[in-house]
Amino acid sequence: MTYFWKTLIGFAGSAAWATLAAVFLPLVSIGLNWRRANSYGAVAGAAVGIFTSLYFTVANINPGSFFGSSLSVILSVVVFVVVSLLTPQDQLSPEIEDIIGMNEYSPNSSSAKTSQQVSGQ
Repeated sequence: MTYFWKTLIGFAGSAAWATLAAVFLPLVSIGLNWRRANSYGAVAGAAVGIFTSLYFTVANINPGSFFGSSLSVILSVVVFVVVSLLTPQDQLSPEIEDIIGMNEYSPNSSSAKTSQQVSGQ
């Protein structure tokens, strides 16, 4: 066991990064960009991502010669989207919607005022 400690550390590191990607990739990429995403979908997607990633890593399942966690990312995305569509949408406060830029464009918005100030209108 001590002879292969560098290999074990490398394997543990890659498994940890793969699990991290399976959990957070869908949450960050979809959750911040899709208005219909909600907390139920995020929690379900994260749970599926972590458990399937750990299962594929421990069971040494590598479908198609890929790390099993790549399949975990796909499953996590599917669960996140399906659960978000099947559950009620979360209501965000107007301040949060302004911060993430999901409000409808209006001519009175600050970006329109800035462009008018620059053009001299």
